[in-house]
Amino acid sequence: MSIVQSFKFKQAILTSNDGKNSVDISNSIFEFDYFEDITSPNIMATCKVLNSTGLYSSLPIRCGEKLDLIVDSLFGELKFTGDKALYVHTVGEIEGKENSQSFTLALSFKEYLSNETTRVQKRYDNKVTIDEHIKSILTDVLQTKRIGLIEPTLNTYGFYGNFNKPFYTCTWLSPKAIPIRSGASGTSGEGKEAKAKGTAGFFFYDSYDGYQFRSIEQLVSGDNSEVKKKVQTFAATSIVQADGALDNAGKIGQYFFTKNNDLMASLRIGLYANRTYFFDPYRQSLDVYNYTLKDEMKGLKTLSKRKNLSIPNFFQETPSRILLRSSDKGLFGTTLTEGTGRENADMAKSFSRYNLLFTQTLNISIPLNVSLRVGETVKIILPQQTNSNEKAPKIDEETSGLYVISALRHHGEYQKNSTSLTLVRDSYGLYKS
Repeated sequence: MSIVQSFKFKQAILTSNDGKNSVDISNSIFEFDYFEDITSPNIMATCKVLNSTGLYSSLPIRCGEKLDLIVDSLFGELKFTGDKALYVHTVGEIEGKENSQSFTLALSFKEYLSNETTRVQKRYDNKVTIDEHIKSILTDVLQTKRIGLIEPTLNTYGFYGNFNKPFYTCTWLSPKAIPIRSGASGTSGEGKEAKAKGTAGFFFYDSYDGYQFRSIEQLVSGDNSEVKKKVQTFAATSIVQADGALDNAGKIGQYFFTKNNDLMASLRIGLYANRTYFFDPYRQSLDVYNYTLKDEMKGLKTLSKRKNLSIPNFFQETPSRILLRSSDKGLFGTTLTEGTGRENADMAKSFSRYNLLFTQTLNISIPLNVSLRVGETVKIILPQQTNSNEKAPKIDEETSGLYVISALRHHGEYQKNSTSLTLVRDSYGLYKS
């Protein structure tokens, strides 16, 4: 992989906890890594520092120090200042030599630390939608201004904070949320013939653009319209330009699939079909909700627009997982019959939708591209494997297509700058408009 552009540290000011000392360490950082993950409410970064002035003891560094960092690259800046300033939460790998000292700073946003000192305590009304609860927790409890895209939900839900941490509560609410764009939702019928309809499942995660609360249905829309960005394309090739930074920017250096469809694992989690036994102690009744993903595929979006699960019908129609739930009536409202508003079969729906999204996992390495964020869609072009020596290999239309960025890592050091992406998708095939 050719070098697109080195990381350039325009600013890296480390400030002591008492605010009396500040040092620009931009010339002392010899390796930097930045991480985002769609399954994590925290971003992480690491700086490896080498200096000859005894910085560790002279500043001193004892954890909690603020780092105002600006990184410049071909695709723009990563600006960690103000509300986005990074804070040291761990110092490790301290090694001293005769004339130098090296150590690693583990960094995060302030909210990563504040999450440990705040608790969700109040009663959250069951007439309020889940997205409004998320905003309230971020604003009132965590007291952060770093709020990104919070997608509206179809359903309301009431709960007690129970002194849980903010990030735990937001993550806990995610599988209970139903997207507005899901089409059919809810349940149909009672007794043993009841049926669960629609889909559920959101992700609560942190990115450079702030905290995000987005449904899987929005993530697989395939056009990045919600974040107002174009879908970037990356193609696997062995041909690179010696001095062509922009020419190489869309080229994949290495790629490999870490996961493909696993039928046994899918059956164990009830991906294709599951059954929920729902007991209502107030009515002393038992309802059985059957959920079949195949029947809901017509109303679901997929990245390739295909609606075929590509497995034998027997496995798609027979429930492979049993779920148990009890009604929460009388546990929230002022009357014995009032519940929280939670849907009876939300677990069945969200389990299927989460695991369908992670059916395929592809890891790629590309030149440094700091414009990318987790949750965005990218288009991947992979060659078809043949025995011929064609100069222009054909596109593999099964493995190529649209993918969602599940995790990313920006890595910068001298002549070794790259972005690594973990990509996921819920269907096979190259989408053709």
